[in-house]
Amino acid sequence: MQFLQGKGADRISLVSHAMGAGMANDYLRRNSDAPVSAWVAMSFYGVFDAVGGPGFPILDLYGAADYRGIRSPAGERARILRARPGSRQFAVPEGGRFLAGGEKTVLREVAAFLDAVAR
Repeated sequence: MQFLQGKGADRISLVSHAMGAGMANDYLRRNSDAPVSAWVAMSFYGVFDAVGGPGFPILDLYGAADYRGIRSPAGERARILRARPGSRQFAVPEGGRFLAGGEKTVLREVAAFLDAVAR
């Protein structure tokens, strides 16, 4: 984050997948003042316990046939997202484990989300 800010970035979107989403969640837990303007969490195996209040929007993407450990907490993630303006959850219909097979849909959804939050 500091590197990007040093390069003049003032709106930073965090895009993470699987273990990276868990690492991002941990980073955000430890750095509540992180300069994040949006977060895309793909195939995240947890809940958004690191984020409080309305803050930045989150896109939660997972495959409809993803691992049970990713699908099971999706309801709790959705509950948290309802309180965050601009946030949403999407189960990629053709997405298998770790979204395999759903790459085109993932790219479309991520691009649409980031375009929307950049406005």
